[in-house]
Amino acid sequence: MDKAKRNGDSLSSQAQEKLAPAVEQAKVAKDKIVSVVGSLKDGKASDKDLQKALDEAKKSLDQLKKFMDK
Repeated sequence: MDKAKRNGDSLSSQAQEKLAPAVEQAKVAKDKIVSVVGSLKDGKASDKDLQKALDEAKKSLDQLKKFMDK
């Protein structure tokens, strides 16, 4: 995410507008993983919850990578 932000500074304004939501989605996915892992430790979440959060995080990361490769 930090790399995306740094590289985003040199992008056109149109590209920056497209990058911002991808970075935000990646942040949300990361925060969700942290939350689910904490809940797992407390016994308040299941492995299924963690898998769902991991899948969402992977999807967000893949989208961000695709954008950065353009």
